[in-house]
Amino acid sequence: MTFFKCSNHGEKGTECQRTCEKQDPNNCVSMGCISGCMCPDDLLADGKGGCVKRDKCPCTHNGVLYSPGEQVQQDCNTCTCTNGMWTCTKKACYGTCTIYGEGHFRTFDGRRYSFHGDCEHTIAQDYCDTNPSPSFRLVTENIPCATTSSICSKSINLFFGVRFFHSSESEQLH
Repeated sequence: MTFFKCSNHGEKGTECQRTCEKQDPNNCVSMGCISGCMCPDDLLADGKGGCVKRDKCPCTHNGVLYSPGEQVQQDCNTCTCTNGMWTCTKKACYGTCTIYGEGHFRTFDGRRYSFHGDCEHTIAQDYCDTNPSPSFRLVTENIPCATTSSICSKSINLFFGVRFFHSSESEQLH
């Protein structure tokens, strides 16, 4: 590292130091030049007090530093640390959510919830179209079972674009 002294108006100092995480110097808006130690122009600050070439930059994931070439799993995709940034495969990841028992749900990320009462729950939806309404929505309607305090699923409704599919205890989705 070398010491950089701010001496001219409009200069960018350590506040705009290129790092492995922030490699583009044009993305920095300086509110005032700060003098200090900086890496030479052909090197990047590695986040550990040193300067490295771009191909030696580590990557950060969930607060953990990974060396170049190391991989992490993100859902069903593999991400590789390359030049201080993650490059990931782009596989479509499948997921399952489950509605079971008396108002119990297991979400796509494996978390479990229980909801009781006479209400509707949106299980899944997207916003893939350009309009603000979802193009896909899955809704379950729960009601109290008879005179007990148990919860029963009354229906499951699938909205797909302008189409509507309905399923209840006595009939299958159609």
